[in-house]
Amino acid sequence: DALERRIADFDQLLTLRERLFAGADVLLSPTTGVAPPPIAALHDPAQYEHYSNTLLHFTVLGSLFGCCGISMPAGLDSDGLPMSLQLIARPGDDIRLLQAALSVSSLLPSIAAPARFLEA
Repeated sequence: DALERRIADFDQLLTLRERLFAGADVLLSPTTGVAPPPIAALHDPAQYEHYSNTLLHFTVLGSLFGCCGISMPAGLDSDGLPMSLQLIARPGDDIRLLQAALSVSSLLPSIAAPARFLEA
């Protein structure tokens, strides 16, 4: 029965989530594994799909597990493009997540917003 399979799949996800969080209150990972692509690259459907899958790779896990998460600026890469990291906490653990983000924020470099966002 399809419902029974869905329930079994969900149970497996919950087990995997608990194994992932074993010994940890909050997980830290990159938000994305690659730098943002040039806008022109996104006009090609094949490249769009590639970048979409690549850029969402790290954030999908938290969503799949129903976790709460936050992405934070983490400096610039060697080309001057912004990088970020994400913190992920168990579902409903928003306060712990925000406390962790506050603690981590003091360790991260501050970066200025790109000039194009500051223009009126």
